[in-house]
Amino acid sequence: MRLQTPYERAASALFERLRLVLSDAGLALYAEPVPVPQLTFGSPANKRPNVVWLDPLPMMASTSGSATSFENQTTFTLTVFCMSRHTDRNVAIANVQRYVNSVYMGVMADATLGRNVDNAIPRVTETGSDATPDKQYIVAASVDVTCKASSMCPREFKELVADASRGD
Repeated sequence: MRLQTPYERAASALFERLRLVLSDAGLALYAEPVPVPQLTFGSPANKRPNVVWLDPLPMMASTSGSATSFENQTTFTLTVFCMSRHTDRNVAIANVQRYVNSVYMGVMADATLGRNVDNAIPRVTETGSDATPDKQYIVAASVDVTCKASSMCPREFKELVADASRGD
């Protein structure tokens, strides 16, 4: 059996959710047309005018006690980056606002990310805009998705430690 870290499971589930909410069908829910962004797992090598990517590495992880005995709760953060480039600053802003809202709604529609975490909470952490020499505007935002998972230690690790403690 191949073990997956909780970060891998959560990142994969979040990416699949992004694929859904940032698709033609998901973006068609907005009154104004929104271009479907390039969506990548990790930073894209070539950034198109509209791009969203998920950093699959947790930015932060910590462990604390939980309500159950002998189990801890782990909290970690995955980051989604949204960016739009356009000659009209307002269009770039509108695109990023809709991408950020789609990330939010995608997480909040099922905050367990398909039962891969106990809870996921999105929040915008940074935004910014700038103009380029070729008279285009770049607008960007990052959305941190903080995930909480209890009882995430796989049985195989528990057995390994228990066997070593008994001297097996």
